[in-house]
Amino acid sequence: QTPEGRNLFTQLLQLMNRYCQGVIVEGVETLEEWRDVQASPAAAAQGYFLSRPVPFEHLDSVILSL
Repeated sequence: QTPEGRNLFTQLLQLMNRYCQGVIVEGVETLEEWRDVQASPAAAAQGYFLSRPVPFEHLDSVILSL
């Protein structure tokens, strides 16, 4: 949540993307965290801010609502 932490987050994602494609950030719980992920080189994210766990058969409707 600090400027140093956000900088470290971005640098870690850049390093991970160098060795593997499509880093997914887990644990996005707040709008602020979601905005940090959107501004980062992450390929995707998951967390309660985006959706609570849902049964597999309802996954299509969750994807369409995002």
